[in-house]
Amino acid sequence: MISPTIVVLAHKRAESLRRLLGSLLRGSYGDHNVSLIISVDHGADPDVVCLANSMEWPFGPREVVIREERLGLRDHVYACGRFLERMGSMIMLEDDLMVAPGFYDLACQMVRAYQGDDRIASMALYHHAFNETSKMRFWPISDGYDGYFLQVAASWGQCWTAEQWERFSRWSEDQTHESVESKGIPWDMRKWPWSSWKKWYTAFLVDTGRYVVYPRISTTTNFMELGENHRESDATYQRELLVGGREWNLPLLDQSLSRYDAYCEIEPTVLKRLVPELAMFDLTVDLSGMKPVSEVGSSHLISIKPCCNPILGYGRRLRPSEWNAIAGISGTEISVGRREDFEMLPERSLDCDINYHYGVPCKLLGRMFLQRIESKPFGALLRMLYKAFRVWRDKPLPSTKNGKISG
Repeated sequence: MISPTIVVLAHKRAESLRRLLGSLLRGSYGDHNVSLIISVDHGADPDVVCLANSMEWPFGPREVVIREERLGLRDHVYACGRFLERMGSMIMLEDDLMVAPGFYDLACQMVRAYQGDDRIASMALYHHAFNETSKMRFWPISDGYDGYFLQVAASWGQCWTAEQWERFSRWSEDQTHESVESKGIPWDMRKWPWSSWKKWYTAFLVDTGRYVVYPRISTTTNFMELGENHRESDATYQRELLVGGREWNLPLLDQSLSRYDAYCEIEPTVLKRLVPELAMFDLTVDLSGMKPVSEVGSSHLISIKPCCNPILGYGRRLRPSEWNAIAGISGTEISVGRREDFEMLPERSLDCDINYHYGVPCKLLGRMFLQRIESKPFGALLRMLYKAFRVWRDKPLPSTKNGKISG
């Protein structure tokens, strides 16, 4: 019977830890004998230490580790990874998470399904529905399975086998911060601090051609509370949690049509299987428009960036974006062309992106804004200024004739 150990990382967020431990106590563990380790970084809030030491765990052995020196999040994750030297598999949870009752069953099924495939670097218990580079929604295409594969590290509920962690550990030994940034990770991730273990793990995925397998229904969620890598709290990474149990239909990597790179872009080989007319092209996929053209290594690109000489064109009406090519939706928003014919940046408005990804029309955003300012002091003046700004913003640029501005 596969019984991953649960490892909780804690430091200064006592109420967050209390909430996480409460959700763990509500978990469904069946006949498993489940070990729990609470690892507390040095300099922790005294309430965190008290809570960790006083917790009763009726599902198996419990261990509390109080670190003797300050590690920080990255080294704390690495230190907890070394627990795998004495266990077969492990679930790691930071203290600002919460789990669904069925999280443990998903972890056991994932370990059973993927422990023999060394192309799988880890298993996620969290549904990754936000593209951290484009800052818009991410829709993995539905292919009939309950999982998808992505070259982005899972940090909000992840599971490793001892072999998976050992591969990453060996790779890390030869890396520096500079070498990690050269591994083809997204340009925005390169700006993340040295303390981000997620940056290192994503570089490992890209460099070695491995994946994290994610579930389409989340069994963990993230409160994104103030901590080492968060300076403000919001609901960006909150996910709807699974209620009750589920018969998970997990795909093998070779079966999946839902495989994505570190930019959350569908793999070219998969897209070509879905769109045969693209099979002739040496292709990079850039349907969110986030990949720098200067870093594209293929001869051709499919992108929402402006293209001066497109070979093929599609509209941008269906979601996710790849469905427009699959269905042959006519239009010019998505182009296939030679790499050198694309401009550096996508030519689109933020209003259009919000409407496309979230289904909120820009006129509704404007009305929502006006409703909120009408009740404020000087509301009428603010409303008038806002309307004047919209008129100014939407006014066409003056045309030029004979070197003079007209209109």
